[in-house]
Amino acid sequence: MPGYINGHAFITLGGTLSPAAEEVETWQTDGQDGYGARTLGKRPPVHVLRPVKDFGTSSARNSAINTYAGWQGSVVTIIDDVGNSARCLILNVQHLRSYRVQTAVGGINGGNHLLEMVFRVRLKN
Repeated sequence: MPGYINGHAFITLGGTLSPAAEEVETWQTDGQDGYGARTLGKRPPVHVLRPVKDFGTSSARNSAINTYAGWQGSVVTIIDDVGNSARCLILNVQHLRSYRVQTAVGGINGGNHLLEMVFRVRLKN
């Protein structure tokens, strides 16, 4: 199943979204037996997604790089590779690499210009 970020389809997102979990801090004191622990509440982890998308032309791919970079700091809807849907804050967008393959990969657009990105996101409540 393809993944979606802000309504844009990707061949894969290369990661899944998991809900917030209870965060617990533990510590030990030198010279004493046992340990201490305290709960810090529920905080969603930072998820790292590595989406891949195909394009018909290099200019379309280059335009998409600028579009995706503009999403940084925005809250968007993400549907991951297994169908989990969530509103997420995009913390960081990084262009990993783009390249041309010999023949079309049969992905979303049937193109042979591939784009790999890295999105760091955090679930919103």
